[in-house]
Formats: sequence, structure tokens, C-alpha cells
Amino acid sequence: MVKGALVPAVPPPYRVVEVKDWPQDDKAVVAGWVMNDADTAGAIVVIASFHDADGRLMTRPYTMLRVAPHARTPVQFVGPPGSKHGTIFAGESIYPAPETIPSELDPSQFGSAAQLDSKFR
Repeated sequence: MVKGALVPAVPPPYRVVEVKDWPQDDKAVVAGWVMNDADTAGAIVVIASFHDADGRLMTRPYTMLRVAPHARTPVQFVGPPGSKHGTIFAGESIYPAPETIPSELDPSQFGSAAQLDSKFR
């Protein structure tokens, strides 16, 4: 139960927009764009959430992406077998972003999560 929350005076300069999910084989795919409205690059944690047919949480993969100033970066995750729905949201951020943070998902780290599906492009 949430008993209270503080609302920041200014919204964060980053967000995830245009989130779409669709079935692919026996998995859910979810994709969106990470937006950075700041004047400097940001390292933004991007979190996906996958659920089964009954709405139960199955997994919550995440990554950190470097997003250029006033830019948007595509992001996509593929859920586990049996997943039916997914979403993406932004977590913590670091400003300015360290140079060592990648600006796109690494396929060797996330497998097919780093491959943008033609339905999303």
C-alpha cells in the first residue's frame, strides 16, 4: 500500500514513448522509443515487463542506454516463452552519461531483444 509520494516540480528529461507489443511465436515482443529532452546525453535505465495470459509477472529485463541530447533511441525486448503482454518504462538516469554506456542494445548480451522487428520500424 502506498501511503504517500512526492511529485517532482519538473518532469524528468527522459521518457519512453510509442510503446507497442505484439505476439511472435510463443513470446511477446515489446518496443518503443527512449526520448531525451535534455541538453546533454543521458544514460537511462530501460526496463521491460512481461506477463503471462493471466497477467502474472514473468520477467523484468532491463538495460542501460546512452541517449544523445534531444534525441530518441529505439528499444525492443523479447519476452520468455509463454509471455502474452509486455511494456517498457524508464528507470533511473545519469546525466551527463559516461562515454562507456552503449547507445544501442548489444545482441550478444540480450539475444533477440536487440533486433528491431519490422513491425516496429
